[in-house]
Amino acid sequence: MTIPHEDLTVYFSGMDARLATWRPVAGGSVAVTVFFDAPHVLADMESGMTVGQPNPSAIGIESEFPAVAKGDQIDIGATAYRIDAVHPDGTGLVTLILKKA
Repeated sequence: MTIPHEDLTVYFSGMDARLATWRPVAGGSVAVTVFFDAPHVLADMESGMTVGQPNPSAIGIESEFPAVAKGDQIDIGATAYRIDAVHPDGTGLVTLILKKA
């Protein structure tokens, strides 16, 4: 079930959301709002295991990214990223796995 776009925009208007520019390979650019997660690693000192997100990611409203695809670019702040994977979650959000361009 997809949540209507209007319901999701409330969550993307807070101070944690970041303005970004999506640049499809086909050309053009689209202003979007995303939640950005920089790469991080967490270590468990007792077990020695590490857990984390090795690549940056961005979560956005799926309807703002029609036809988003691997290879597109997204600029967040002053950094350009290449979209490495696209994961819609079935609720109207999409997670983009990124690599620095």
